[in-house]
Amino acid sequence: MSNINTNNVSFNDSGTAILSGVSSGIDTQGLVNSIIEAKRFEIVRIDKKIDVNAGKISSMQEFKGLVESFQTSLGNLRGGLGYGQTSVFDQKQAFTSSRLGAGAPVGAVASSADSILGVSIDPAKASVGQNKVEVVQLAQSTQLRSGAFTSRSSTLVSEGVTAGQVQIGDVTVDIDADDTLLDLRDKINFANGNVSASIITASPTEHYLVLNGTDTGAANAVTIGGDLATHNSLGLTDAGTTNITNEIQSAQDAIMRVNGLGVDIYRENNTVTDVIDGVTLDLFQAEVGTEVIIDVETNLNAVKEEIFNFTEAYNAIKEFVSDQRTEKVRSDAEGAEKEYGDLAFDATIRRVAQEIDQLINIEIPGTADGYGSLVEIGVGINESYRLEMDEGTFDAKLVADVKEMEKLFAFSYQTSDSRFRPLEVPSSIANNVNASGGVDPYYVNIAPQDADGKLVSANYSETAGSGNGGANNSSFEVSGNIITGLNGELDDMRFIYAGQENGPGADDIQFSFTRGIADQLFTTLDNFLADNGQISEAINGFNESTESLEESKTTIESRLELERSRLVRVFSAMERSVAISNSILEQLKQQSAAMEN
Repeated sequence: MSNINTNNVSFNDSGTAILSGVSSGIDTQGLVNSIIEAKRFEIVRIDKKIDVNAGKISSMQEFKGLVESFQTSLGNLRGGLGYGQTSVFDQKQAFTSSRLGAGAPVGAVASSADSILGVSIDPAKASVGQNKVEVVQLAQSTQLRSGAFTSRSSTLVSEGVTAGQVQIGDVTVDIDADDTLLDLRDKINFANGNVSASIITASPTEHYLVLNGTDTGAANAVTIGGDLATHNSLGLTDAGTTNITNEIQSAQDAIMRVNGLGVDIYRENNTVTDVIDGVTLDLFQAEVGTEVIIDVETNLNAVKEEIFNFTEAYNAIKEFVSDQRTEKVRSDAEGAEKEYGDLAFDATIRRVAQEIDQLINIEIPGTADGYGSLVEIGVGINESYRLEMDEGTFDAKLVADVKEMEKLFAFSYQTSDSRFRPLEVPSSIANNVNASGGVDPYYVNIAPQDADGKLVSANYSETAGSGNGGANNSSFEVSGNIITGLNGELDDMRFIYAGQENGPGADDIQFSFTRGIADQLFTTLDNFLADNGQISEAINGFNESTESLEESKTTIESRLELERSRLVRVFSAMERSVAISNSILEQLKQQSAAMEN
């Protein structure tokens, strides 16, 4: 029996033994592998395409992140639409100083502003401007004391106090025969009312109960009541009355004089939130004749920082696009060749970059001289095609007129009726520019509202008097209090009108707006970044291509496995035929040898 070389034995997926070259001497297993490997070229090609797609997906996601960061910086510059939305131009800060007023005493010296009052502001409510505050009187609470007691721990009755009930402010306590001064203090404090108690020791034999009102203001003055004999004997009131005997401090209101109005303003507390809109005053010291000047200003440092962030976010996109289009070595592997980025020739990033560059260089109508474009405020394109801030020019422009700088960046609007205001501006809306480069208004007409205050109809035109009465002319669609532009210059722009029950309507509301650079860029990028936008669609396209390639790869691999099985069968049959031929040949040889013998 012949020996079988186990190196020529293999097993297929079903466990069947395959003999390779036993009879023929040919490495049929290696031959099958070589044939299949030669036919795998298509899979190799697909794998390369999958790798390319993976690189494109990763790079496009990186690009999307840069665009999102840019949009975030734009959102901080574009201004607020609707209610509760703000921008960096709404951030404010307050500065205080002090000076002597016209009524100051001769020879007086004004104390520092921060020793008289503290200021905090709500940026959304505080208005830019100056206010003058004179603190005439601080608010304070009642403070009074009892008569003197020789001991803190002896019973009050032994000190001459009549047991009974006493009412101090909104606290009512019962004084029992065995209560001490310490017990009375604790009973008052345990009641947790509008008065607190403490004991002041003047000497070992002289102790006083001191009562403090917890609330300032004249309306919160502490009164004494209850059993007359009890509070009289405590020394809190005059004999036979409820009149307080020893009032250390009277409750009183804070008194201020603001902006020379000529009237005194009274408040119960020293923290005042309702005198100047958006400004909280903490009163520390009264000083008649001294005015504290409160200047509320736009936070220019915050504005500058946000515009710098805007330039950095823009430059990051430019750097990414430039890097993609640069041929360079992108691998650490030895001998790696130069190549372009995954998205070097991608139409999506080219389109986004072009749109951004076009809007970066536009001029905004309706702005003052020197504020119509980025380059005019000191933010220009340098030799490397990046935004660069000339701080000297920029700072001068910012300090000179921050409102005009806001127009350059933000969505700004003016309305002659505060009940009518914009809510949403689509990217397609353009500034209404006249032949002189100025911004013309639209004239909005509102029909009388129904019994619920809901809008019935509205319209707009570019001519005053046209459309008075607010009849529906297909320029506006109304739903409740929401107005949407139709088929015109304000197409898809949304507004709100705060109507009233059976409101009379309004004619010729003048409404104009300016779309700054940040606002136009923001809405443009919104379209690119939307779920159905070009960037998302590009990523989806790469993913779909990869899925299709994976399916094709699976199909080819299945086909190759079938081909492998077929080849194995063919070569196995050949081996069997060779084996039979060899056996016959061996028999013939043996017969021939036998005959010769």
